[in-house]
Amino acid sequence: MEMPAAVAQKALELGLDPAISLAADITAEGSYGTRWVLAVPARLVVLDKVGDAFDVGLDLDLSTVRKWRVDNGVGAKVLVAELTKDQVEVTRYTLAVADQFAKARSRLEAWGEGEQLEERDEKVADDDRSCAKCSRPLPEGSRICPKCFDRRHALSRLYHYIVPHLGKLYLVLGLVLLTTILGLIMPQFQGLLFDRVLTDQPESGPEGGKWVAWMITAPTKAGMLTQIVLLILLSQIISTTISMFRGRVASWLAYYVVHDIRVELYDHLQSLTLRYFDKRQSGALMSRVTNDTRAMQGFLIDGFQALIINSITLVAIGALLLSENWQLALLTLAPAPLVTFLATAFWRRIRMYYGRLWQRWERMSATISDSLGGVRVVKAFAAEHREARRFEHDSLGLAEAGTRANQLRATLSPWLMFATSSSSLLVWFFGGRQVLAGQMSPGQLVQFFAYLGMIYGPIQWLSDLFNWFQETLAASERVWEVLDEQPEMTVADDAVRMPDVEGRFEFDHVTFGYERHEPVLKDISLQVEPGEMIGLVGHSGAGKSTMINLICRFYDVDEGALRIDGVDVRQVHPDDYRRHIGVVLQDNYLFNGRIYDNICYGAPTAEPRAVFEAALAANAHEFIVGLPDGYDTVVGERGHRLSGGERQRVSIARAILHNPRVLILDEATASVDTRTERAIQQALERLVRGRTTFAIAHRLSTLRNANRLVVIDRGRIAEVGTHDELMAKEDGVFRRLVEMQTDMNRITYIGG
Repeated sequence: MEMPAAVAQKALELGLDPAISLAADITAEGSYGTRWVLAVPARLVVLDKVGDAFDVGLDLDLSTVRKWRVDNGVGAKVLVAELTKDQVEVTRYTLAVADQFAKARSRLEAWGEGEQLEERDEKVADDDRSCAKCSRPLPEGSRICPKCFDRRHALSRLYHYIVPHLGKLYLVLGLVLLTTILGLIMPQFQGLLFDRVLTDQPESGPEGGKWVAWMITAPTKAGMLTQIVLLILLSQIISTTISMFRGRVASWLAYYVVHDIRVELYDHLQSLTLRYFDKRQSGALMSRVTNDTRAMQGFLIDGFQALIINSITLVAIGALLLSENWQLALLTLAPAPLVTFLATAFWRRIRMYYGRLWQRWERMSATISDSLGGVRVVKAFAAEHREARRFEHDSLGLAEAGTRANQLRATLSPWLMFATSSSSLLVWFFGGRQVLAGQMSPGQLVQFFAYLGMIYGPIQWLSDLFNWFQETLAASERVWEVLDEQPEMTVADDAVRMPDVEGRFEFDHVTFGYERHEPVLKDISLQVEPGEMIGLVGHSGAGKSTMINLICRFYDVDEGALRIDGVDVRQVHPDDYRRHIGVVLQDNYLFNGRIYDNICYGAPTAEPRAVFEAALAANAHEFIVGLPDGYDTVVGERGHRLSGGERQRVSIARAILHNPRVLILDEATASVDTRTERAIQQALERLVRGRTTFAIAHRLSTLRNANRLVVIDRGRIAEVGTHDELMAKEDGVFRRLVEMQTDMNRITYIGG
């Protein structure tokens, strides 16, 4: 939101050139309204609106602020400044502007700690969720403004995918032209049949079917009837054959064009980083790959052909009618202004409603994916009814959006049909008078009405075209939006190829946050030697898994650098880098398929012997061969047909076969029984030999064999040392963690 002139004037009076200028949407009294927060490194001022002016509601010296925090209120958040002996509520705001206030809080904290941020000299403004052109709010989960979207550009992009198949496109267009010409001949036969066979028209008078009269050579009416009927039958057979062939070619063209789009879309999704997926539901993205591309496909199969056929038909029949009888032809064009007005009036509303309809489809798809993916949790908590109601709510929203869109269409279509068909009454009246006056034969009038019926169809089809066109545009908008998303991690032309690595890592003053204005890791510096095992320890949420995510390069650091063998990981080719990383997690994902395929997922060309040896090393071979289908056993979705320990050992076998130089163990022995844990520990001991290893374990005692333990506390490194060294520190963070865990595991007997 642009700062109002009254706010700018007040800031000038206060001597402020604010680096932070944000509009909160809740007033000091707790009602919806606007108050402005302005800040410079030494001072923060809150301005409340009083009439048409603004007055100072809070003037805070930032040197007195010890800490900033955000509290959750009822329907709102509260920015609080903790002073030395007191605390001050700065302002309240809704979730609509929460992201902007989170950035402002990060800036305020940086000022308090004397840190420099990359955006230090930038203005913090609340314009992330609005269109840069028209300032309208953007739809949920989208960065495309429906009002400003360039529809011609969207269609031109679709044509880009047709270009490789232009030969088939031209073939379809040629076949469309042939079927249209054959269709135009039919009324000629009807007019000729009426004038030469069914009525007695003078040879010198007007006659229908002038185009095809030369084909009729029979001397009798019975012979002419036979010839005309056979010619009509022949033309219908030819037209049907051409239409069949055209449909087959068009289907191939549509499916393979959309196949190219769908593959590129899925490949592009694979290239995007986890930061992109963190903010989106998988079901919504799945809807774009399936439903949206299917809508585009349907338009290419049927809508595109219909558009070409009807366009040619309108032009050709219009020319024919004008040449046959220009007075009656003008009568058929009488409803055109009304049709144009109705179509234009409803165009914007139809597009808006269909945009909402597709958003509802996406939301419902996301709910289905979320609920079915967590079906075990749903049943464990007897939440089937609640999930059914959640789906019912989304389905109801879809029904309401679809009802509004199609009711508008149902309102438009009958009036378009009325407008186009009403001109037939005028043709009957004036055409009938011309027949009675001998200016027109009955066959010509029948022929004229046949053409008129053919032109009504394309005109009435305009209402369906609007519907179809809007569905396709809404779908293409969403597909192009994903394809236009720029990957944060790109492969540079000068990317360093590293076929082999030693496994030396260096965190050089690394700062990182999943939201850049809310860092999780702060100024992390650590050097790890090749073959060293590092145990990562800390409270839940301290940043251990975040360090693992950076090592795996699921995300790139915001500040500082992470290096492998002295090379910044951002400069290493991703294929080479990840080839050297092996991961064993607490909840390892197994794909729905054979155990054999899951083990060799990271090494698909591995020999069967290598797969079996990896399973033996992981203590998995014994239970696998005990299954009815052995290595061919299908594990089910996410591996649910195997126990937790069995899934873990299959994952370890997968990592062993991958043979990484760097190993990540994230709670690899959590949530399993003692016997299974022993088997997993034996497998891990074989796996970590000679590899640089980063391990997180919920049982701190399992990290005794680590070369060093790194204790993370609130995003910073608190302690580094061996298990014994850290336990020797009486007030050490690690020692307190061990003692807390020991107390939790101690069994206390009560009573006698």
